[in-house]
Amino acid sequence: MRDFPDIHCLKESHRGNTEIFVLYNKSKSFHLLYQKNTVYPLPEAIQKGCIDKEQDSQRFTVTKKQYESVLKRLENLSIGIVPPWQAGFDGETYRIWLRNGCSESAFTWWGECPLQWQALETVFNTIVSLADDFNDKT
Repeated sequence: MRDFPDIHCLKESHRGNTEIFVLYNKSKSFHLLYQKNTVYPLPEAIQKGCIDKEQDSQRFTVTKKQYESVLKRLENLSIGIVPPWQAGFDGETYRIWLRNGCSESAFTWWGECPLQWQALETVFNTIVSLADDFNDKT
């Protein structure tokens, strides 16, 4: 039986604007949760799956095929674990993490995505595009 981890993405502006995207499986159906301009708990709480999947969010049903295409991209990644040092004041922080039972992996970058993590940025943008597609239809 295939594992279907939760795939979390977070985009946080230095101005306090936040967008959260979560692809998840619940009772053999697949969903995309989208929250914009939210006050969210500490990143550690989000990483532990403590965001409210019902509160002030849009939830869309996605197909198993859509979910699996994102997961397949993640499974096929070959990336360096440690990115080059970077910092800044104006810009956006991006986070993407996977949670599967008690196991998780997480990546965070500020501003422009490090070159060796471009494939992660592609996955992030794919999930954002899914949410945009649903929002365009509503």
